[in-house]
Amino acid sequence: MTDTRQIVHIEWGASEDWAVWSVGEGRTHAAEIAAKRVRDANALTAATAGIRALDEYATQQPGTWSLGVWLPDTGTGRAAATVLVRTIQPDGPHRMTQDELLAWACMPPRTRGVKVLTVEAAAGEVAAGPVVLQVVETVPRFSRRITAAMNWYILPPGTDEIVLCQFETEQMDLFEAMSQETNTVTDSVVVHLNTPDRA
Repeated sequence: MTDTRQIVHIEWGASEDWAVWSVGEGRTHAAEIAAKRVRDANALTAATAGIRALDEYATQQPGTWSLGVWLPDTGTGRAAATVLVRTIQPDGPHRMTQDELLAWACMPPRTRGVKVLTVEAAAGEVAAGPVVLQVVETVPRFSRRITAAMNWYILPPGTDEIVLCQFETEQMDLFEAMSQETNTVTDSVVVHLNTPDRA
């Protein structure tokens, strides 16, 4: 690879409607995380279970740093959307260009048992670097439950690694509102790299 510096920390912020935490914390601190957004006992139980489940899923996704649930309705404790903030390595032997990433995002790999309904991608820029936004709608086969994903692939300067802010919702009526939330998160991303070795 042409660039050898590694990402050592990722900072990001979200609106007050989000509960966020570092990967792994949800297993032991789910109730405390949920309590920052939810007060009703039944809603707290639902939010706690959701946080634990998402954290368990995130621990199985390579490169996950942190994650969050969007809880605009504190009365139910049901997550309106989720986000995973991850780092991923390029498939090839060099740092991907924005054009290469855009071409890949337009034709994502297929997953067995999942039907892709629509795929759109566009290039842009955020404070952390060039970005490609991929919007994908999928549905499990033999199901009508549509999932909408907004995947923001950020190319921070000075590293081959890619930062992925991976948002998902099953509440299609909240998709436009979620898209605004994604802007808040991605505009706030700050990427810290390791200090290169000096001879």
